[in-house]
Amino acid sequence: MATARIGPWNSGIEAARSKGARSEAVIRLLILFPQLDKHHLGFLREIYSPDIAFSDPAHHISGLPELERYFEHLYANLRQAQIQINSVQEHDGEAWLTWSMTLCHSRLNGSRPFSFDGVTHLRFSDQVYWHRDYFDMGAMLYERLPLLGPLIGWIKRGVGGAR
Repeated sequence: MATARIGPWNSGIEAARSKGARSEAVIRLLILFPQLDKHHLGFLREIYSPDIAFSDPAHHISGLPELERYFEHLYANLRQAQIQINSVQEHDGEAWLTWSMTLCHSRLNGSRPFSFDGVTHLRFSDQVYWHRDYFDMGAMLYERLPLLGPLIGWIKRGVGGAR
């Protein structure tokens, strides 16, 4: 575990527990995941098992080496990535996390920061072996694209005004 190099581990444990985390695997994720960046991808090995199954609305990834490549590619284009874990519910080797993420990507939203919310479902024993993210791809990606974003905004305003 990376306890020696990440600083105030005990205060991190207290903060994780205050959000509802009880197991070591989830506490470790809550402390290390927000510190992930292109310079700290080694934290993935402390959070996830070698046979991790990771998926989100756009990706299905099997195994730690593939997950490391995914995060390496992801962080190559990010100028900023911050995640705020809002709450945690745990029961019998599973956890649900609600979160808010702020990103600044060189090709999205005119390179300006933007935020969106999501939920993560985890299954774990000593480490997380199954990770599924749920979030609105429109809020995260499609609405941020130069040509598609205004069109989606126009459609949403039309649908919202049709009530």
